[in-house]
Amino acid sequence: MPVSPVVNADMYGAMWRKGWKFESLALDAGAGTLACPSDPPPVLLVDPGGGAANFDLPAEADLANQMLFVVNTADAAEALTVRNDAAGTIIALSQNESVLIYCDGTSYFLLQGAAA
Repeated sequence: MPVSPVVNADMYGAMWRKGWKFESLALDAGAGTLACPSDPPPVLLVDPGGGAANFDLPAEADLANQMLFVVNTADAAEALTVRNDAAGTIIALSQNESVLIYCDGTSYFLLQGAAA
């Protein structure tokens, strides 16, 4: 069932009034490990940079009650492993895959559904 553009505009307007930022940040890991900025925008476009790469999120306390949308923008079959600050894997993203992550200040949670 399609979503009405008016509903989307209302949703984004409500988020904007609550202080949500809608800018994105493009990052290139250079086929290594890249640290997420300490005050990231909610949309992170990450290019693994030529090979498999790690993307390390800040300490959970630094992102309390925030959501991040991470997109693997690789131009080829390059994996992007999103990790917590203890180098524990949260999720591995293939080319063009994305994930929505919520942090409650102590843990990261993936907001995803199962395939039907």
